[in-house]
Amino acid sequence: MSALVIAALTVPLLILVVFAWLAWRDTWNSAERELARGAEAAAEYARRVLDVNLLAADLTNHVLRGLSDDQIRAREGDLHRELRQLLPSLPGVNTVVVLDREAEVLLTGNIYPVPRGTRFPDREWVVALREPDAPDPHISAITIGRLDNNLFFGVSRRRAETGNGLPAGAYDGLVNVSVDPNRLSAGLAAIAGPQGDVASLVRADGALLARSTGLPVPSPQIPPRSRLRDAASAGETAGTYMGQTLGLPPDQRAGEARLIAFRRVGELPLYATVARPTPVIVARWRGTLLLQLAVGLPAWAGFVVLAFLLQRKQRDLATVNAGLERRVEERTAALRDNETKLRIAQQAARTGTFVLDPDTGEVDWSDEQYALFGMDRAADGPMDYARFLDEVVYPGDRALVEAAGAAAFASGEFDADFRVWRRRPDGTREMRWMTGRGRRLAGPDGRLGRMFGVNVDITERKLSEERQALLMREVSHRAKNALAVVQAALRLTRKDDAIAYAQAIEGRVAALARAHTILAAGQWESAAMRALVEAELATFQPGEGERADAVSLEQRVTIEGPDLALAPDAVQALSMAFHELATNAAKYGALSVAEGRVWVTWAVDRVTASLTIIWRESGGPRVDSTPVRRGFGSRVIEATVQNQLGGLVKRAWEADGLVCVMTVPLGRSLAPGEPSVA
Repeated sequence: MSALVIAALTVPLLILVVFAWLAWRDTWNSAERELARGAEAAAEYARRVLDVNLLAADLTNHVLRGLSDDQIRAREGDLHRELRQLLPSLPGVNTVVVLDREAEVLLTGNIYPVPRGTRFPDREWVVALREPDAPDPHISAITIGRLDNNLFFGVSRRRAETGNGLPAGAYDGLVNVSVDPNRLSAGLAAIAGPQGDVASLVRADGALLARSTGLPVPSPQIPPRSRLRDAASAGETAGTYMGQTLGLPPDQRAGEARLIAFRRVGELPLYATVARPTPVIVARWRGTLLLQLAVGLPAWAGFVVLAFLLQRKQRDLATVNAGLERRVEERTAALRDNETKLRIAQQAARTGTFVLDPDTGEVDWSDEQYALFGMDRAADGPMDYARFLDEVVYPGDRALVEAAGAAAFASGEFDADFRVWRRRPDGTREMRWMTGRGRRLAGPDGRLGRMFGVNVDITERKLSEERQALLMREVSHRAKNALAVVQAALRLTRKDDAIAYAQAIEGRVAALARAHTILAAGQWESAAMRALVEAELATFQPGEGERADAVSLEQRVTIEGPDLALAPDAVQALSMAFHELATNAAKYGALSVAEGRVWVTWAVDRVTASLTIIWRESGGPRVDSTPVRRGFGSRVIEATVQNQLGGLVKRAWEADGLVCVMTVPLGRSLAPGEPSVA
């Protein structure tokens, strides 16, 4: 079976595997982003609900400001009614309870009168707010109300500005606002959506306050060593992790691994979480994978059929190539036509019009013409031909414009490209290129009269032509170098084995192509040293005969060195050197066995103004002696490093593997402007 057919069978399968992995990565990343947005929305929703409850506590403090405990008891009825009128205007607030410093209930928003002597000294918020470093506010765990038996958690603050005469900062009771967790859970359910996600509100200590699927009783506690508890201790504001959602019934995927995103609720010790079962994520990935297979498998079958057809119809290749060349010529001609149309269209941009009387020298400019030269009609006044030549035309082109004008006055046609001064807003001047076109129209008596014309700013076109000429020279230079290298590879590579010959030539031409690709990405000015090394080594798989799960190339190759920008000539030379070293390592050296390792390092010596590159192999087949015959690869390395870059090459065949040291001058290896050159 030919290599083409084998490739037709294996390459598409590898591509499908890669696409499947990419689809999984995209699906997982998409799920993380969706959950992060959901956690952010849940945190914002919880923050707004709690802000309203905190506002209720502040308003209650305001109502009771300056009142002593005895005054509150005496006015309980009036204050109760005032709270009853206040609470309906605050959505989501259940009720308010005011306690004195002994934890006795002074006033509530839903019960009147309050049974005297009702105390809650053991409540969590009472104990917490009595402490000198009491939190503000304090948010409690889920609690059952002793007055109304309702499930709630409390948002509490100390009473402020009381009339009991205590020193400033002393504890004098508190205001507790009850939050309905079931109502909060219903809001989280709207945020969680229909994909099986579970949204929760959790205190930093792991106490569950609300959940989109309903709040279990008793409410579960997140274990101390969980990722969320660790994130809260570290002060993290957001993140994702894998875990389980506690307290779910069996019909809601209890015990399944879930991807969980968390977000802190403002500055409060609360976190909003949104969890999604991993089977939901896997199901979405499978749907994407099925779509890829629906397209990929037929394409693979067609590719195999095509490979067999190509194998039998290679005689038609010459005809196909001829047709391809003809189409390229047609495309090239069409491109030239499009460029012509583009130039015509660009003449309408940055255009000013003028009317010139050759007999008097008077000129009438349009406003756009004034703006074209950075001038203003009102500020600069009327223009005439002599003033235009003296103030606007660049001194080096005045003779050209005068000659073109004189010829136009006689022939009636003006056509010239010239430079002008353009005034900047700060008063300085810049040089711009203009193209002028004009025509004298005949008057009633048949004599040529005034000239009507336009001026167009063509500075960008001129600069583009200069850059294009420079680029063409550079491309021509690179092409000649590339063809010379290819010619040398064709001439010097051994030809006794056709398959080996084709593979060797293909590898060396591919190395040259990779170097040109990297240079093209850098506008033919420079290429990164690390990118060049990685590109050349990336094409080599682990040693022949290894399993598919063998050690990856990234684990077998170490690349170390400072970030350097190589000159174009050095990129081509070093790419060929690295290719020959890697090819030798893959065939005979460290990369030919699973245990082999390769180190590629480089350093800049400012004292000697040189760049030293070290290729070191270890763990490969044992080397008993220095090879006697010097192959094409060795000649390529010497020719490129020594002859082309003026450097030195030293090779040592140690018992553990090859060590190759290449030293090249900085002036011929690094790009102009690279800091390491200085």
